[in-house]
Amino acid sequence: MEAIDKYADEMVGRADEAAKAFRLFTQEQVDAIVEAVYRAAWKARVDLARLAIEETAMGNLEDKVLKNAYATLLVYEDIRARKTVGVVSHDPPRGSARSPSRAAPSSRPSRSPTRRPRRSSRR
Repeated sequence: MEAIDKYADEMVGRADEAAKAFRLFTQEQVDAIVEAVYRAAWKARVDLARLAIEETAMGNLEDKVLKNAYATLLVYEDIRARKTVGVVSHDPPRGSARSPSRAAPSSRPSRSPTRRPRRSSRR
């Protein structure tokens, strides 16, 4: 378990360093990265479907490809117009403002390489 903890700590540290560098980007640069990730995911949707079937031994290729295409497009459409640089929201009556702060580590389910995490009911 110690090796796993060390590895996780290293990955979180690397993610924090990447997040620090990412905060220096302009909104236009972030938007370009988001679009590039979308295009890469769209291009890989068939290969990712094959990987999901290989990993889980479940499903069929056509359904997985459709799911990947649909999820890729929905996620992109959801985030592409969001402001992610500087102050992203503020609440003047409370005198509070939110801005991106640091990497948030999480684990993903092992059942599929394309599983989209559920949104938190808290926003």
